Amino acid sequence: MLRLSELEAQVYANGQLDAEDFAKLAANGVKTIVNNRPDGEDPDQLPAAEAERLSGELGMAYYFIPVGREGVTPQAAEAFAKVLAEAQKPIIAYCRSGMRSSTLYAHARARGE
Repeated sequence: MLRLSELEAQVYANGQLDAEDFAKLAANGVKTIVNNRPDGEDPDQLPAAEAERLSGELGMAYYFIPVGREGVTPQAAEAFAKVLAEAQKPIIAYCRSGMRSSTLYAHARARGE
């Protein structure tokens, strides 16, 4: 289900995406998907490999930057900062609820990049 939270112009966080959401996002001009949810958290979640396949088929770039129980790592913040600096917008980052994606965004921006 799409419940986009705007983090900055053309950068959004969302909870878990379903396969159908990818087509809706592509139809609305989204250029980049960032998956922040580790595989296997929930048996019903879309696996990262499937999310990557769908993104590619629909012409969207895909990045897998999982944030697990350890929280945001410096490596994850650096990787997301690079996506924010270089990827085409609009960008949708997602996890289970959108909270980890929002937190990762804040850490990436705090890096000053």
